[in-house]
Amino acid sequence: MTDDSDLVGLGDEGGDERLMTALRRLAAALDAVPMALVAAARAAFGWRTPGAEVAQLTYDSTLDEQALVGVRSTTPSRLLSFEASGFTVEMEAISSGPRRRLRGELGPPQPGLVEIRQPGRSVTVVADGLGRFLVDDLRAGPLSLRLPGPRSEGVAKITDWVLL
Repeated sequence: MTDDSDLVGLGDEGGDERLMTALRRLAAALDAVPMALVAAARAAFGWRTPGAEVAQLTYDSTLDEQALVGVRSTTPSRLLSFEASGFTVEMEAISSGPRRRLRGELGPPQPGLVEIRQPGRSVTVVADGLGRFLVDDLRAGPLSLRLPGPRSEGVAKITDWVLL
């Protein structure tokens, strides 16, 4: 908390800066940002790739499930599609308790490294000559992929973040 001495002379030269300093201290004491959020923000900033193109989410099977409320599936899986210029990623996320298995395919088919990014963790797997990849034992939570771009472009692609 601040005392009145922090606020003395706020109307004179430099008073705005003293007021801002007092407000920052007050906000830090009463409404601190959770450390987990700070760590996730720093990790996300560190994962940026200058020049990479964002592959946007174009299909999510959970949206279809909401439309088909009466239809139930025995397999707890989720289908996702991402698109960027001349490039697609099709994925199936299979749930097993708190863990996820991710199976995907790149289009156009091509080999390359696929980086699966989660806060505090990154896993790299190899896509085969047909563009297929598989990763087991992912934890539930936010996820994004960093992918090779089409061979003709050479520009990396990064998917939107999704919550699995």
